[in-house]
Amino acid sequence: MGEFSRQLVHLSGLVFIFLALFMDKMLVSAYFFMIALSLLIYSLVIRRQYKGIAKKMQRLEKSFRYLISNFERDRVKIPFIGAFWLYFSCGLVLLFFPLVIAIVSCSILAVADSVSTVVGTSFGNHKLVGSKSWEGSLSFFISAFVIAYMFTPLWVALAASLTATISELIPDLGFLRKLKEREILDDNFTVPVITGILLFLIL
Repeated sequence: MGEFSRQLVHLSGLVFIFLALFMDKMLVSAYFFMIALSLLIYSLVIRRQYKGIAKKMQRLEKSFRYLISNFERDRVKIPFIGAFWLYFSCGLVLLFFPLVIAIVSCSILAVADSVSTVVGTSFGNHKLVGSKSWEGSLSFFISAFVIAYMFTPLWVALAASLTATISELIPDLGFLRKLKEREILDDNFTVPVITGILLFLIL
């Protein structure tokens, strides 16, 4: 249930991406940043257990924390850091790149990462890099290609899906793995940002 709930957070990014089709792109980008900042501040509150909060507020906060903890993996050092990177990176991509690039990059993150996690967790018997499996990465590539091909030509979709798949593996490579373990680097950041840069260069 916990992993399924976490993937719902991923897919929630699609709501804001969809809104970007009908609202001002900068406004939607601001929404992403506000959500990311709220998650970051709340994670600090949880980690440091700030004093001075009234007992009623503490009880309310604990109930809220229990509810949203179902959307987080066990043993994370910084609570909700994955969700923070997701919303922060999508905010960046919407801010700096044209709308179609932002839609493709963030949709790949929202959908392909969720698909690869489900497939990798269920059928990932052959390890590729770190915690990633061949099965999960292949499913990531296929789903990323389907999304990219909806908005771009065939060769661009292939380049974008390959780049996105490699981008998902980057935090698990060599010395970068230590940054991932310290939760400074996350594939929720590398996938949309690197894919967005590639699409910006070739489109």
